[in-house]
Amino acid sequence: MNTHDSYQQCVRGPRCAEATVNPDTGERTGSLTFRPYCDPCTAHIKAKVQDLPVVYRELRAQYGIQPTLGSEDVRVHTSRVDPSIPIREDLDVLVTEIETTVASYEDRVRQQLGMGQAPPSSWKRRADRVERACRLLAERVTVLLSLPLEWMRIDGAHDERGGVDAGLDLLDLHHRADRAGGSQPVRYVVPVVCPQCRLPAGVTRVAGEDGATCLCGYVIGEDEYRQLTATLAEVAEAAR
Repeated sequence: MNTHDSYQQCVRGPRCAEATVNPDTGERTGSLTFRPYCDPCTAHIKAKVQDLPVVYRELRAQYGIQPTLGSEDVRVHTSRVDPSIPIREDLDVLVTEIETTVASYEDRVRQQLGMGQAPPSSWKRRADRVERACRLLAERVTVLLSLPLEWMRIDGAHDERGGVDAGLDLLDLHHRADRAGGSQPVRYVVPVVCPQCRLPAGVTRVAGEDGATCLCGYVIGEDEYRQLTATLAEVAEAAR
């Protein structure tokens, strides 16, 4: 039986699904739970993990991210060249981060359950690999969120991570993937030179909107933007 002393605030703090609000200060605090995450937040994490393969596939489909040809050990992505679509190298990085993060936590959960390693997948079936990993993580979310601290590699760095980190990592991944997939407007720098001021890396474009805008204030219409990106693609092709 759990005593009151064994309870703690949900680690999601003010973002807790059942956070309490101080009527005098408006401050939000996480609900009391005898586990790191309260039950509603555990259910929330499970739902986001289940949805992660969906936003992952949407990222790949929307921006045409395809695996490179060659060794399956080389984890590099490329995007189809289309002058109407801005170059989004950050999405290539995000897609790879989703793949490696869910695979790393799947390995940890499998170890805890005494299961063997997940079977290897080819690049063509990488989306299926993400879906299988997320299915296991969602089904065993209690195991996932109870992982002990252990050194592991996440996002290119080695760090001690446990169940608390797993929940926050996967929620953050889903949020960033959902945002990048178009659920919210995203402004990003496009690799064209402004025709007005010739300033490099100063032109930005809002996802879903025509044209672009430079820091100098010059507005590039959609036709002019397509011409600039077409020229950029021709230069890149000639440099190969």
